[in-house]
Amino acid sequence: MYTVMLVDDEPEIIQGLKLKVDWERIGLTVAAEASNGRQAIERLEQGPVDIVVTDMNMPLMSGVEFLEQCRSRFPEILIIVITGYEDFQYARAAIRSHARDYLLKPVARDELALSLEKVKQELDRKRSDRQQQGEQEWRLSRYYEEMKENFIVHLLKDRFTPDRQLAERSRLFHLDTWEDRRISFVTLGLGERGQSLLSLSPSRERDRSAPQRPADQLRLPFELLCREWGQRTEQAAAVFRDAAYPELMHVMIDDQDESVRREASLRLDELIGLTEQLVGIRPLLGQGPSVQGMACWKDGYIGALLDWNLQEKQQLHGSLANQMPASTDHPQSMRDRTQEMNLCLAKGDSEAYDRLLQAELEQAFRISRPYFAKTIFRICIGLEHLAHEHRLASDEHDRLWIRPELVLGLRGTEEAFAFIREIASKLYRQLQKQSAETSDDGSRIRQAQHWIDENYMYDLSLTDIAERFNYHPSYFSELFKNRTGQTFIGYVTEARMKQAMHLLRHTELNLWDIAELTGFSNASYFSSKFKKLHGIAPSEYRQRQSEKNDSALPKK
Repeated sequence: MYTVMLVDDEPEIIQGLKLKVDWERIGLTVAAEASNGRQAIERLEQGPVDIVVTDMNMPLMSGVEFLEQCRSRFPEILIIVITGYEDFQYARAAIRSHARDYLLKPVARDELALSLEKVKQELDRKRSDRQQQGEQEWRLSRYYEEMKENFIVHLLKDRFTPDRQLAERSRLFHLDTWEDRRISFVTLGLGERGQSLLSLSPSRERDRSAPQRPADQLRLPFELLCREWGQRTEQAAAVFRDAAYPELMHVMIDDQDESVRREASLRLDELIGLTEQLVGIRPLLGQGPSVQGMACWKDGYIGALLDWNLQEKQQLHGSLANQMPASTDHPQSMRDRTQEMNLCLAKGDSEAYDRLLQAELEQAFRISRPYFAKTIFRICIGLEHLAHEHRLASDEHDRLWIRPELVLGLRGTEEAFAFIREIASKLYRQLQKQSAETSDDGSRIRQAQHWIDENYMYDLSLTDIAERFNYHPSYFSELFKNRTGQTFIGYVTEARMKQAMHLLRHTELNLWDIAELTGFSNASYFSSKFKKLHGIAPSEYRQRQSEKNDSALPKK
């Protein structure tokens, strides 16, 4: 809602104006009142007001002087003048001060409501223009690109995203138009003499003390080339990087339209040739199956990773990834089964986990060999996510992306069960040790804190978090406060505020963007909360940080 200040030296006039209009219906709220122009100016200095409805004949400061002050000091405010004096002097002053309307007392209900609605529509247009301009500037910033990539990876890893915010975030990052398209994922990485950077011997881990290979040293220029290429093809492709696989760059390609697909393919060839020319190494390329809908993106992503890793494995007689069906189940049902298995492991019910694992593998094996391999990857990724949620380190040696050839050696359900069960057992022992070191309640509250720290940008409610960690909301609220010394709302606000302060220090994003990226409902609420916690407005905090940085620079 937009805020309104009523200015009149007669309290009954102000009360009458408040009763004449259904302010909430129009989308306005009376946030302030003043009995004269001087008092009104003091109120405007304290915080923003969108609309001022003012009388002209007032003590201490005349209406004419008040309008002049508003025009020079608060040009963004829209003003409606009300007066009982039919004098051209007031009309001329109102026009000169860019007042939006001039009404004579007594003001009729319909006349006042119509005037306010017109002003509100003008504010809507201005806000829309500001948002479009802000979004355009933001899209040009590197921070926007990082947030967009994080959101894509967020979707691919099945992390927490409330349905009510998925559409909003997709629109914000201009991915809403990708939802109904058929797309394919492409994975690119530098190879050296035909060897992939992730191909390691199953019997040993990467020797971190060994000198860097040329391909390792050239990852940054390769990444920059991919990003520059992505900026030129943003209508047909989206480039992103998953921090879990630093050697690789990934591309989402529009697979819906033949002409767009052909253009993207030609541009990919251009990127490969340019990389070979400038970096000196020809990148390897893996492509996943064509998929449609965000729920299936993970299938395409896994396929691209597999294809990149396995394209040189002659045992496959072609690309395993492209043989894989996009899905034989509904994606949600596959995620639900994986989550059910993980929940059994987290609760310490290893027998139930074994039963579900056995059933899942047997069903997948009956469908097809490619689907069987895909299921193994999906289950192992689920275990990585479980370790991440509980802040446990997953064993790099168990990650199938490093040793994808292991999947080829699993000849049936028994071998696959033994392989996955070994990984799950390691995680199970870690979970049991974690539980033994502290009470179950304490462990869950720490997990809840970790969850909030990673998902502060979303609409986190006490009820949602309590249900996620199997607590009644009232009990969880009391337990959270006892364990952390903070209320749930206080902790969430602190997590959001830390990130907001980081953005104020290190970016030029406006308050609307910062509020949206950090989970605050709107810029006004963010500003008031910031000032309440830190004693200064966000803009003043940013200015002080800028001055501090300038003073820290060496003098010439």
